Amino acid sequence: MNCDSLTTLHRISELAVENEPLYTLLTRALQILAEAPNFMRQPEASIFTVDRTTRTLRLEAQIGAETHVLPPGTSFPFDASPMGQVARTAETLLICRNSFPPPMRFHAPCQHAIALRADASPIAVLNLSLSEGTNTPLSTFQSELLGALAPMLGRIVRHHLNHRQQVRLAAIVHENPHPILECDTEGNILYTNPATRKIMWQHAIDATELIPENHIEYVQTCLANHAPLQVQNTVKNSTYSWSYIHANETDAVHLYGLDITEHRLIERQLTHDAMHDRLTGLPNRNYLLSLVKNSLTLIRRRPDYLFALLLIDIHNFKSIIESLGYPAAEAVLKETARRLSSWTARGNTLARLGGDEFALLIEDIGNASAAIEAAHIINGQINEPIQIDQHPTGIHISINIGIAIGDADIENAEALLQNASTAVYRCKREDSTGIEVFNKQMHLAAINRLQVQAELKKALQRNELRLYYQPVFSLVDLRLRGFEALVRWQHPSRGLIGPAHFIGIAEESGLIHELGRYVLETACRQLAHWQHAHPSLIWISVNVATQQFLVDTLVQDMRSIIETTQADPRRLFIEITEGTAAKNPERAFRMLSDLRDCGIRIALDDFGTGYSSMAYLKRFPIDALKLDRSFISGLPENTDDAAIATSVITMAKSLGMKIVAEGVEHERQAMFLRSMGCDEVQGFLYGHPMPKEQATQVLVHGRPAN
Repeated sequence: MNCDSLTTLHRISELAVENEPLYTLLTRALQILAEAPNFMRQPEASIFTVDRTTRTLRLEAQIGAETHVLPPGTSFPFDASPMGQVARTAETLLICRNSFPPPMRFHAPCQHAIALRADASPIAVLNLSLSEGTNTPLSTFQSELLGALAPMLGRIVRHHLNHRQQVRLAAIVHENPHPILECDTEGNILYTNPATRKIMWQHAIDATELIPENHIEYVQTCLANHAPLQVQNTVKNSTYSWSYIHANETDAVHLYGLDITEHRLIERQLTHDAMHDRLTGLPNRNYLLSLVKNSLTLIRRRPDYLFALLLIDIHNFKSIIESLGYPAAEAVLKETARRLSSWTARGNTLARLGGDEFALLIEDIGNASAAIEAAHIINGQINEPIQIDQHPTGIHISINIGIAIGDADIENAEALLQNASTAVYRCKREDSTGIEVFNKQMHLAAINRLQVQAELKKALQRNELRLYYQPVFSLVDLRLRGFEALVRWQHPSRGLIGPAHFIGIAEESGLIHELGRYVLETACRQLAHWQHAHPSLIWISVNVATQQFLVDTLVQDMRSIIETTQADPRRLFIEITEGTAAKNPERAFRMLSDLRDCGIRIALDDFGTGYSSMAYLKRFPIDALKLDRSFISGLPENTDDAAIATSVITMAKSLGMKIVAEGVEHERQAMFLRSMGCDEVQGFLYGHPMPKEQATQVLVHGRPAN
């Protein structure tokens, strides 16, 4: 190595001990290289530091700045220039000017890019204009100087980058709002940042009271395992999470603290919310099931232990929502929860399962009778009217209560809750309030309902439903007036099934809409056929279920069916029950009026068994009343039935409505009804429901077969 090389290296080595910014030192180093005789062909050079984390290069210094537009500190990805390859592989590259993006291009035709290393990996890239072109090799002088120069510059860069990082970390530690401490191998505290000292001042404690109790043990564990350790502790109602981290370059351990008090409060709140009902504050379904699970575990261990689960359902809660709105309904739920909460003082658990359902878990009862007695007490608590702003006179509500007694044989908590739900269903099925205790027969009935529901769905797909027609005759001359269309199910293995066995299930499952449309379409097709072949037929009537009637599209559907089948709407009766009309009187009135506008006539079925019937008769567009069979069976001997039948017939006549008596089975009943002025009758006395082929024969003869 010649004298010029040694002089250049000496001048650069002196930079290592100077306390100047990295930009200043590297700029001076590049200037020294530019001044070295016969070393650089153009006074252009630059140094970029390497960041392997972000895979970027950062411009630290440059000379020949008049040819550059990039300011110091500019960063760009490895892939933006060939220098990225040098940063990755540490190989020296000769890079042509045009290989750089325009902002980075130098004046010389090419530059050498040399990796600067302080250890195994490149820490920076040095760019020098060392030759006139790509075919000009480096001189011995240039090669020797580069070989000694690269590690020297690498050490300078590493030293200053480490210092830069230390300054940055020191600032971060100093300004950090969380406590940070440094300890030696014995656990002695060497440093605390301002945030730590602020906490110590606020709580009037020293550092040893702030850190976890087994601090020294944690330090030793962290050092032994060379792995972070996380610990929590509580100081003066504040909770801290501490991370013990071994500082690799020393034997020190750093403690990073985080005040997680608010986080823990939020966490507790979220846990509470996940297990409680937001409206009432009561435990929710998940909370209840976890307690029932514990009770089932206990009952399997203690034969003398007994508990009960009461499922409480508000009767007709939907009508409160529809008539008074959600705020009033929520007020009812809150007041119901308040009244039932008296039971929790006895060690029991009250939960809201959602909607209008509550559940009460009664622990350690003496016997099943105690659960029934509790249900009666609850009934009394709920019967008092609820006073709310929207309804000053008070709202009267009633409840259904299903009771399930804990049993060691019950599979899980969900099964017990389902048992209570099945008992509630039994109450609802009667459309009244009450108390039911679950038994195995209910379980079998529930399974049967599910089976029928599944089979009924398939029956609709397989076209297994049939329409039967029961004739209706005039009481004046016993001539045929029409038919009532009644659905039957031709089951592949159980034979012909009557509607009583599946209509209720269809209503509960929602299949009633598909089933009801089938009945309407089939009846209208048959009506269209008969009205052309047998003009003497007066009408066909079809029953419409409550859920089907209250659907907004019913009138539109009827128009479509009539248009498709070409049935005469004047020969079609739609039958609804009083209960259907009473569900939503205003809506029912609009729906009936729209149906009448289509030419369809309306019959009120099962009259006398429902709600405030008289109030509807004057207002609703009703063409016929059907006197329920329950008032016919005792005629004429039962004076009450006779009085009711007479009153209904007289009232219908005065309102200009036709009266049809259902369920007439004996001649004496027919004679009494005829004497009272009843218009038409149907029943086994004159004809059972029959297939369309047999009904056609009755239509041809026009009179009862007998």
